[in-house]
Amino acid sequence: MTSVLHVHNPAGAATHLSEAQQKRGMKSDVFVTHDRFEFGYDYCYKMESNSSNESLWQRLRRKIGEFRKIITLARDYDIIHFHSMSCLDYSKPFFPRGIDDPVYQFSGTRVVLHHHGSDIRGIGEPWFHRLFADEILVSTPDLLEWTPDGTWVPNPVDIGQLPFNGPATTGPPYTVCHAPTDRKSKGTDAVIQAVDTLADAGYDIKLDLVEGVTRSEVLDRFAAADVVVDQLNLGWYGLVSIEAMALGKPVCVYINRELEPDNFKSPLVNVDHETLADELAQLLENPDRRRRLAHRGREFVERTHDPEMVAQQVSAVYERIL
Repeated sequence: MTSVLHVHNPAGAATHLSEAQQKRGMKSDVFVTHDRFEFGYDYCYKMESNSSNESLWQRLRRKIGEFRKIITLARDYDIIHFHSMSCLDYSKPFFPRGIDDPVYQFSGTRVVLHHHGSDIRGIGEPWFHRLFADEILVSTPDLLEWTPDGTWVPNPVDIGQLPFNGPATTGPPYTVCHAPTDRKSKGTDAVIQAVDTLADAGYDIKLDLVEGVTRSEVLDRFAAADVVVDQLNLGWYGLVSIEAMALGKPVCVYINRELEPDNFKSPLVNVDHETLADELAQLLENPDRRRRLAHRGREFVERTHDPEMVAQQVSAVYERIL
């Protein structure tokens, strides 16, 4: 049976995928370099110098320590599945990005690079990844612009931790929730403007701008919302949309139609900077539509983002390289 070591864990993607792979009978473990997030792992390599103000010498020492630990662990696995970056990615001025890829291959371990966003968007695929990674995956299809030979695999989420509760029924006032990790890339100014426009037009509406809080609080505030607005600039939906749909919330997000795969059908409300206010108004005026979108959203997440479904797709990728 195939064995895999996941390295790094953006938004818990490695944890969810690893747990689903274990259910399929695989040996699957997760290696992280810090334990600040709320997701499980099997190995954690930490050094006291792992901070934003560490010296160049401390950073070099830490990266070499991480690499030695990973290369030692990798001997016991068929595949090393990097999420966002390999061990020596983003290690300038010391190493070119991905220079460690051939080391794992030469030791007999296959390499999968799984991009999740800013690690590749606007940057392009590093030369070592293009040449030495056995397979490249992306979590959203817009990232294929930067690595055209990659394969899109939807993000897995733990649906069991996201109980369906549907749109809030206590409004008005209506609550529109928006949780940007980066205001510029998510189009937050346009979200604020749209809500202000509706308020000026007489709608009893408020914006819940969720920033700098724990993931559990994010989910609690999603659960209290009537509508959730995700990103407006990137052309695809992110984890915010997935978790909000799982909770039963109508979601507004910008989808670039050119990125949609064949037969792609989702309950997402496709908006842009100019149409967001009108779409929000229509949603708030139509509670039946909000309820329909809530149930369709939950079904979509169960069909597309369930970890066991994603693990099945990833297993097909693994089979191509073993």
